[in-house]
Amino acid sequence: MEMTLEELIRIIIEAVDSAVALQRLRVGVCLFDAANLSKVQEAAGCIGGKGPLLDMETAAGKPCDVIFTDALPVGHFAKLALGIIDSNPAKYLHEAIMNGGIVFVLGDAPAALQKTPPACAALLQKYKTMLEAYGYVFLGAGDTFQETPGSGGAEAGCFDLRGKKVIGRGDIAALPRGGRVLADGLAVITNLAADVARDKKIAIKRY
Repeated sequence: MEMTLEELIRIIIEAVDSAVALQRLRVGVCLFDAANLSKVQEAAGCIGGKGPLLDMETAAGKPCDVIFTDALPVGHFAKLALGIIDSNPAKYLHEAIMNGGIVFVLGDAPAALQKTPPACAALLQKYKTMLEAYGYVFLGAGDTFQETPGSGGAEAGCFDLRGKKVIGRGDIAALPRGGRVLADGLAVITNLAADVARDKKIAIKRY
């Protein structure tokens, strides 16, 4: 099934350390397409940080703890991964990451990715992997949850969460006790999700 905005909000909340820490966060927004303003504002407003939502101007040069943005343009995948800070949006995002912040991208790969030559697409994927290592969390709209059938070589009780960028508490809580989860090697598994997995004796295997 497709991930709803409410589910994204739940995952975002779980991905931030604690409810106490939320009261101290400077939360910012960064838009590359004005049409996505309401979606980004709704997601950003869900964690109730300290003060109003900050954009590049109202942040007043102080790094944000968490920034929400819509899908990154193709050029920003390369620039941010390589540390090329030649625009205000790039500087805004870079400063947050360099100060230990998190950038939630409410999208996945660039929209043009599928239209690029294979070599270019592969390079952009490498840039995306680098950004994930820095602290960017990509919440693709097409993330799905699918139970792996007990036939065709897959064991019963095995649930395939590969393709999800963030695995939250709700994803694990919905599974039966003693099962097994398949996850992407670079997926973010929240602390609450890991706790539930331990309690329910669910093994998480990365691929």
